[in-house]
Amino acid sequence: RRQPPANRAPAAIIRGQEAVTRDVLSTALLIQGGHRVTSESNSKDRNDELERAAELGHRMRGIALIDVCRQALRMADIAEPVLPKDIARAALSTGELTNIFTTTFSAVLLSSYGEYPDTTQGWVRVAPVMNFTSQERKRLTSHTGLTKLGRGGTAEHAAPSDSGEAYKIARFARMATLDDQDIIDNRIGGITEIPNEMGRGAGRLRPDLVYGELRDN
Repeated sequence: RRQPPANRAPAAIIRGQEAVTRDVLSTALLIQGGHRVTSESNSKDRNDELERAAELGHRMRGIALIDVCRQALRMADIAEPVLPKDIARAALSTGELTNIFTTTFSAVLLSSYGEYPDTTQGWVRVAPVMNFTSQERKRLTSHTGLTKLGRGGTAEHAAPSDSGEAYKIARFARMATLDDQDIIDNRIGGITEIPNEMGRGAGRLRPDLVYGELRDN
């Protein structure tokens, strides 16, 4: 088995006059998973490239995951094993297959994240925090409730007082995995449905935390 050279042009497999690239395979997987594909780039050349990838990807939308692995091995210039399980394992060790799956996963994740509206924007204050240690926010408050003032009386002074609350930031995460068995069983949902759910969950996270605090206090 020959390892790919360290520096080379972006990998592509030529089908007739068409190149099967990472963009093409990612597009095919996205379409197969029922996701809309758009080309958004500041570069006209890049947009044209993405449009061509979308066209070929649409024609390859029925591709199985094991065939994506075969394409990845060809891109990496690695000999293709005979058995499907060996094909999957060999492809999983390449950067080409990782890039294909990562591109697809990220596209679904970001798209679904933007679908959930953040209803806390505009009335929740956001402040930068530099680390994960406990922080304290102090506030100067006063008893500003008004009291009845009799004729000729003098209004009472509002009495300011310090108050504070402790808080700290946290990181929220979830990991998704795809192994050789998922590839052999053609479980495409591992790279289309799971990131869709994770993206929506990430979009709901801040509103859920804010409304949870309001409910509990």
